[in-house]
Amino acid sequence: MNENILSAFAAEPLSPAVRKTLSNTFLTLAAVWAVTAVAGLASVALIPVETFKESGFIWGWFAATLVALFAVFWQRKTAWGLVALAVFAGLEGVTLGPVVALQLATEGGGQAVGMAGLLTAAATFACSQYVMRTRKDFSRWSGFLFAALVVFLLASIIAMFYPAAWLSVALGAAGAMLFTAYILYDVSRIVTGEEDNYIVAAVSIYLDMLNLFLSLLRLLSGNKD
Repeated sequence: MNENILSAFAAEPLSPAVRKTLSNTFLTLAAVWAVTAVAGLASVALIPVETFKESGFIWGWFAATLVALFAVFWQRKTAWGLVALAVFAGLEGVTLGPVVALQLATEGGGQAVGMAGLLTAAATFACSQYVMRTRKDFSRWSGFLFAALVVFLLASIIAMFYPAAWLSVALGAAGAMLFTAYILYDVSRIVTGEEDNYIVAAVSIYLDMLNLFLSLLRLLSGNKD
């Protein structure tokens, strides 16, 4: 049924292999975001906010996420890849939960969080449908997107030491455009048959959506940290 829904939006019927990969990818994405949400709620309820400021916690979390992400790619052809993906999503939820909670505690924060979530979902849906309808190949964007990502990361590091409001807004806008482009690129890789592993596809689009959400939240919150 899911495969039929996906192919109905395309100009021509997608191949069975592509339909299967798309269907599995977006079903996995739904499950992964559910894990992220549960982990986020649990972290807010169980972990004191001060813990997230401790260097030991930060470096430990960072190392754990890298290990989990490595395990996703290492076990991408087995069921253990799904387990690793769930662990990775849970770890991301642990830090995303407090970010959202702190934003909700600010004036107009609820509106910013809701709008960022709605825009992220809408952008993902729109980009996916556009690629499935046009079958456009965005693979030639690979080099440009990687270079833009490096610049974005360097600018984000600078912003940590130079927390100017204008820089925060600029990074939010740049990140929103960059990760929207990455959604087009990653969905295109599935539609063109370049990516046929739904676990890899799911983690790629998950990271696109996560970073798009955070960029939009930064943009919509204005000069708030």
